[in-house]
Amino acid sequence: TPPNASRGMSRSLGSIPTHPAGSAAHPDRPLPIQWRNPSAGSFDDIGSAMKLLYIMSTVDDWQYLMFRLMDSTHPEHAPQRRDSSPSALFCISWMLVGSFFALNLFVGVVVDNFTRVKGEVDGSATMTLEQQQWLHTMLAVRRQQPVRVLRRPSSPVRRALFRVVTSHSFEIFILTTVVLNV
Repeated sequence: TPPNASRGMSRSLGSIPTHPAGSAAHPDRPLPIQWRNPSAGSFDDIGSAMKLLYIMSTVDDWQYLMFRLMDSTHPEHAPQRRDSSPSALFCISWMLVGSFFALNLFVGVVVDNFTRVKGEVDGSATMTLEQQQWLHTMLAVRRQQPVRVLRRPSSPVRRALFRVVTSHSFEIFILTTVVLNV
């Protein structure tokens, strides 16, 4: 094997070059084996491996990548068809985890955009005209503070008690009594 021959999954796509038909040049000596990386990539370097893992997580032709990975054996060894079932388990588990991760990213983006649109200008971006009117009415009602007008009693005794009970010092006295009682 040449010193710069590819390793891992890419070995499964190797080919044994043969002499052209009718060639008399060294018919008894085989040509050297040279393994080529697949066009989709290989696990030879981190960039190519990340690309393959991304392709598998998008569920785009992941089974072909799995079969190629299953065909690979050890470095410096020829591939064997469907040799490695742990490779298949890795591919299937990665595909499931990766596709759920991609789905969660998609859902997260949709929810984030919906929240952003909903939050724009008092959240009325997703409401009908009637809903907006109802919301504005409820907000106006909430802003209104009820005005409580207390009428002074007509009886002199009740009027004196009314002044005591509505005074600020009486509120502090009651609050202190409640706090000390607890």
